Amino acid sequence: AVFGDATMDEKVAERALFKADFLSALATRYQALIKRGRHVVLCGDWNIAPCAQRDRAGVPSSVPISVNPSREWLHEQLDSHLTDVFRAAHPHVNHAFTCWNVASGAQLNNYGSRIDYFLMDDAFVKYVRAVGVAQSHHGSDHAPVFCSFSRDAWPVFDSSQPTPALACSMLYPGRQSKVDEIFSLASGNGREPDYLAAPLRAKASASSVKAPAKRKAPPEKSIRDFFAVKNPKPPLEVSPITTQTPSTKHSPASTAK
Repeated sequence: AVFGDATMDEKVAERALFKADFLSALATRYQALIKRGRHVVLCGDWNIAPCAQRDRAGVPSSVPISVNPSREWLHEQLDSHLTDVFRAAHPHVNHAFTCWNVASGAQLNNYGSRIDYFLMDDAFVKYVRAVGVAQSHHGSDHAPVFCSFSRDAWPVFDSSQPTPALACSMLYPGRQSKVDEIFSLASGNGREPDYLAAPLRAKASASSVKAPAKRKAPPEKSIRDFFAVKNPKPPLEVSPITTQTPSTKHSPASTAK
């Protein structure tokens, strides 16, 4: 799973540089796996629209093709090692957006961009049986993307071939953090991050003044009550885009630079 940092159209120099470094490291990693005979499937919120005209709303075809460093990197991967599986399966489908500004209600008119998708090595594409976008599945500013494979894609594991080493193993703090914090166990002052250290609890003092009485707290709920659905609604119908078996890598329009 991959998350590509949003850099505000590459205008913020520091974030743009960080994203360029991240994408470069990602390319080094997946290309090394391919050279070892591995297959690679990458999916996530890339924050890169493959084609500015086809994969972003409100950009007419008459406007000159917009190229930024992140999109240039993506096109280099598509021209050498990877395939945009959705575009290969649906070369003529437009408005297959996966992200919208829900604060403005943009999802109601499908005014968004396609920045969530699967990339995989060219040799693995033949195993794809279906790929699409579940735009009718609400609950987030991103729509789920899905991809299914044939059983032939999962051969019996060869114990003589070692599994790939993890790029990073880290205890996540349960709060939003910067990506660079995830790759460092020690903070800048040489101490462990606060979320790894044991919490300190203040001891009650015998001479402390008695606190005023508080209002009675409501009864504590069980974990089952926490997950209980109030006023259940009928399930939403998911209407994915009609899928096909990929026949071509990607259309000329999606690789225009």
